[in-house]
Amino acid sequence: MPEDRTAPMRQPETMITNERPKPVFAWLVVVDGPDRNAIGTVHTLHPDTTTIGRVPGNRIVLRDENVSAQHARVRQEMKEGQDPVFALFDMGSRNGVFVGDREGYRNGENQIYRHELQDGDYLLVGGTTLVFKRI
Repeated sequence: MPEDRTAPMRQPETMITNERPKPVFAWLVVVDGPDRNAIGTVHTLHPDTTTIGRVPGNRIVLRDENVSAQHARVRQEMKEGQDPVFALFDMGSRNGVFVGDREGYRNGENQIYRHELQDGDYLLVGGTTLVFKRI
């Protein structure tokens, strides 16, 4: 049977997919604390969960007697239509977790149980101060 050249030609279908999410890079930098050798150490945050504590097994181990064995964790959370956020959680530590700006992060009213980190936030974990950075 001959081909019907009068029928309209079918165009290839285009499937629209969601764009790949842009990568997010974040880290914590030790800026002060009892372990003077740790100052300047950069800890890259993992895309799932990063644990912070005094003992091996945590992704970030701080040599600080005021840090609990499992002190805190940072988890990347997705929000529809927004860039991911990094949420900081106190894991029931004995000395708490404090977050704020450079001048006030040590104040008692800045103690957190859950906090969405912002670029430049200062954290006090035990006696160790870290700064959160992201791009």
